[in-house]
Amino acid sequence: MSISLGEKPKKNREITGIKVSKLTNSVPRIRQQTIVYVNTELAMPDNNQAKGIYSSRQLSLSFTAQETAPGLSEPCVDRYLFVDLETGGLYPDKHAVLQVAAISTDFDFNVKGQFMSYIKPHPELEITQEALMINQLSLDSLQSAPSEKSVALAFSHFARLVGPAPRFAGYNCQFDLEFLACLWRRHDLLPAPYQVPWLDIYAVAKSRLGTDAGLPNFKLASVANYFAVDTAGAHDAVADLIMTIEIAKRLKAMPEKPVSVKNGIDLETVKFSAI
Repeated sequence: MSISLGEKPKKNREITGIKVSKLTNSVPRIRQQTIVYVNTELAMPDNNQAKGIYSSRQLSLSFTAQETAPGLSEPCVDRYLFVDLETGGLYPDKHAVLQVAAISTDFDFNVKGQFMSYIKPHPELEITQEALMINQLSLDSLQSAPSEKSVALAFSHFARLVGPAPRFAGYNCQFDLEFLACLWRRHDLLPAPYQVPWLDIYAVAKSRLGTDAGLPNFKLASVANYFAVDTAGAHDAVADLIMTIEIAKRLKAMPEKPVSVKNGIDLETVKFSAI
């Protein structure tokens, strides 16, 4: 299943609309697209969780889950929820969230669903010019994106459809988790719809590759280049997640290597590093 609020913009892109699509391969390739344009907030989904229906006066959006919805039958298990945010700066209590993307996978990193939305900046939070340049966004285009609360509600529901508290995953997870914690608190949406401990592919890459790889650093693009993973679209949340998942597959396929356990590395990451 895939929900996308706000089409992926090009440079200075127009950000409106909701895209619903199915993922048919292990690599996220969007097919059977249906686009509905909307400038309204999402209401909470109704009780028909199997179809995941959202509704409001101006909007009707439905998607069919590939997995069984929680509480209806046997729940989905063994899922990672890869999450990436693009933000207006580095400080979660000061800077706005501009884009959120999530891709659910099984433990072999086969893609099961995708969510993406741009976000209208929260009026009480700041955005740096540097962040806009890095993310190739403009304040004008973001004004037509859904509100932060509506995206938070939709993202929370997507995560719960993935399964009962999937395990959080990403690249440099601590950054995203801190911004998400502030987002959930702003809209009284705690507890978060995922499990922490997390799987941090950044920490796994440092553990498995070490200094022998000759990398200038362990930034996402550097590690992607090392594994010959396409870096087109870097600093877009969906593109970054696709890179992260492809890197995870290659790291998992590497021969085992003794793991150096350090403070701040989560147990889920350590477990994966030692596979």
